Amino acid sequence: MPYTRIRKCDTCSREETVRKDNASTTCVRCNASRNGLKTAAKRKAVAIRRDCKQCGSKCKSAKAQYCSPECYSAHHRILRTCKCCGDQFTIIQSSLKGNASGNFCSRPCYERWLCRTDRTTGRGSQWAKARKKALASFPFCAVCGTPHNLQIHHIIPYRLTHDNSHDNLIPLCVKHHKWVEIMFVETEAHGIDAATSFMWKNILRSKQQVTAILIKEALNAHL
Repeated sequence: MPYTRIRKCDTCSREETVRKDNASTTCVRCNASRNGLKTAAKRKAVAIRRDCKQCGSKCKSAKAQYCSPECYSAHHRILRTCKCCGDQFTIIQSSLKGNASGNFCSRPCYERWLCRTDRTTGRGSQWAKARKKALASFPFCAVCGTPHNLQIHHIIPYRLTHDNSHDNLIPLCVKHHKWVEIMFVETEAHGIDAATSFMWKNILRSKQQVTAILIKEALNAHL
């Protein structure tokens, strides 16, 4: 018939009549055999599933190493000791990048360790004006350059100087605000004098200037 052709199987050389638009090069029997082998391989893979690294039960597939997200999380948690209260807590190992979450069991402990004195909640009657001016001068994080989620950081803490001058304020994102505060407390443990204060201001202002240059170059590159 005009819409059929004779197909010769590539596997067993068997000839059979098929439609002309049938692109298969193997006969029905060989196709069925091949699919059966694939199914058998899948069944074998399921049969040799690994034991979960955390609880020891069988995983859902041969490539999986954990039976559930909960087991994965539990296996990657490590024990830490809070710097403030000394209590032990667990945390995901991948989150340890020098931030506060890896050193303290809670936010209150982080704040108590950071201040080491009664926390000063006020910033003076001119704080809103000083904050607005600092953001207007450099509307980006001095460390990474992001313009999002900015906070105004006192280079020398307000609890020590009550200084809201423009020279003592610098915008930082939430992440790098915590990062800078932790490093300052480490420095504070050895004493804060005029030379140390100058050093801190110089470091952060220099970083801010470099970040501003990089942002300007990136903007010019897109023009």
